[in-house]
Amino acid sequence: MSWSQALFDGLDGMYQDALHWALGHRKLVVLGVLVAFLGALALVPLIGTEFFPMSDESQFRITLRAPLGTRVEEDGEDGRPDREPDPAEPPAGRG
Repeated sequence: MSWSQALFDGLDGMYQDALHWALGHRKLVVLGVLVAFLGALALVPLIGTEFFPMSDESQFRITLRAPLGTRVEEDGEDGRPDREPDPAEPPAGRG
């Protein structure tokens, strides 16, 4: 007999013994299940209702404005245009 068969036979024997005991003590098993269930219900107020914490999405929005027709390649990689600001042009406001 291999070691896995011996392990399986041992687990099977323990299961049969536990099942035989449980069927012989039905009232005690039902009482134990009820106590465990009521104990779990008693813990509900301590658990709360939120299973997932509030998430911090850490998002921000950047809006860049450029003159119409400006190609993306003409803007610098840091978001600043490659041209000097026109003093006659009003500064971009919040939009």
